[in-house]
Amino acid sequence: MCGSDPNLPTINQSDLGVLLSYWGLQATGTIRAKFTWDAENRLVGWEPLLFVSGAKKLEFRYDYLGRRVEKKVYTYNGSSWDLSETRRFVWYNWLLLEELDALNGNAIVRKYTWGLDLAGQSGEPSRDRQGAVSLESAAGIGGLLALHDPDDDGDPNDPNDIERNYVYFYDATGNVGQLVAWASDYGGATGYDWHADRLVARYEYDPYGTVIGPDTDGDGDFDDDDNPGPYAVDNPFRFSTKYFDDETALGYWGYRYYSPGLGRWLNRDPIGQPAAVLTRQVAPKTAFVPRDPPDDNLYRFVRNDPVSWIDPDGMAARRGDSASQPSTQPEEDPAGRGKTCGLKIKRSAICTLFPKQSCDFGHEWIEGGGGRWDFPKDYAEDPCHQWDRNHPVWEWNAHVKLFGGKLPNGTSCAQATCSQIRDCLQKQEHEWQRLYESGERPYSFLFHSCINFVDAALNKCCMVRGVLPTRMPKPFEEARLCCERCKEMEGLGCN
Repeated sequence: MCGSDPNLPTINQSDLGVLLSYWGLQATGTIRAKFTWDAENRLVGWEPLLFVSGAKKLEFRYDYLGRRVEKKVYTYNGSSWDLSETRRFVWYNWLLLEELDALNGNAIVRKYTWGLDLAGQSGEPSRDRQGAVSLESAAGIGGLLALHDPDDDGDPNDPNDIERNYVYFYDATGNVGQLVAWASDYGGATGYDWHADRLVARYEYDPYGTVIGPDTDGDGDFDDDDNPGPYAVDNPFRFSTKYFDDETALGYWGYRYYSPGLGRWLNRDPIGQPAAVLTRQVAPKTAFVPRDPPDDNLYRFVRNDPVSWIDPDGMAARRGDSASQPSTQPEEDPAGRGKTCGLKIKRSAICTLFPKQSCDFGHEWIEGGGGRWDFPKDYAEDPCHQWDRNHPVWEWNAHVKLFGGKLPNGTSCAQATCSQIRDCLQKQEHEWQRLYESGERPYSFLFHSCINFVDAALNKCCMVRGVLPTRMPKPFEEARLCCERCKEMEGLGCN
């Protein structure tokens, strides 16, 4: 079984959506780097392609959750690579608690104290990766409170070390702006009095996270003559409260690495293609195949709008204001048994039980409450299939189950809110799509189709299809619409 061992055989990663090399910046200047990835699309190696004495290369290891637990740094001595540092990481969920020096008996390098992040600061519960209620669902962005560094000279055995305790300050979107010494008498200050030396790190960023300041010498550039503070380099948490490796200038988001210089992720979205449009491929074995719309980009960072959006862990972007601002909506009451939550099942004309061409197929989906859920995901958004969405001939109301049942999170159907039901439908849509794209459950017109999805998703989410349709096709209407659909698709050049 493939793991994260950097000594795994080299394989062709060209079609796995990872960046094999790019031009980046390092302290020694502009370099060209090579990236090594494991079978789970995790970065396990980084090294310069052109190197001189003193150059660095890195190796990474991960645990079963995908968290980075070890970082090895090698230094080039002119003829070979010497191991110069092995850093280990201790986690609580996805919050980094400690850095340890493995070459010095796992001596503590830094400790971190966390509080409420942008989501938790709003005072309302959000949901974490597993769907559980959490006040840290923004993955720590804006929530790192303090740093403790017990070693001020690099020698963990020095009895004269002076412990350093610093607190973090942020801008409105959770980027570290300043690091301030907490201890009394620091820099000559008494008690909590202010002294300029207490400001030990300062950062200013461009919209994509590149450090561009402070410009302390006033020459208009951020360069070696500027002084961002004595701890500005040692402190690894910066843009978006994420850990940055100075050797690579990359930020570690948990599921992906981000390059501020490129303004993009190094590997594709790990949850697949949530915005992909699916189109029908007519072939001897008719199947669905994913197709990216023109504006879909699985490497794009927060929709190319880092001023308004954040990405907690590299999985999905969210609006920064929605994570940090309290909700003005009142608490939602349970929907109630038999209620519809405004949800309807809609079906376009189905021409035959033995489809032979693309326009023979109809489509069925769930719609209402500001959402639409179907399988394959976003099928009706494809220009070749929008006709189905605009011409439903069958409709049913969906009702909350009258007896028993519960949501996947354990909430009984009697207590389920409409928002919870819609969230459940969204997760079912993603799960069906994941199984389809992975090949675990291929498309089947009779056993794994849009109609199967609708009934299965409703059942999982405390809902059932109404016994009688609220709309039915008139005599010959379905056959007529099938002909119109075929003409429409032919006019669009759909196969």
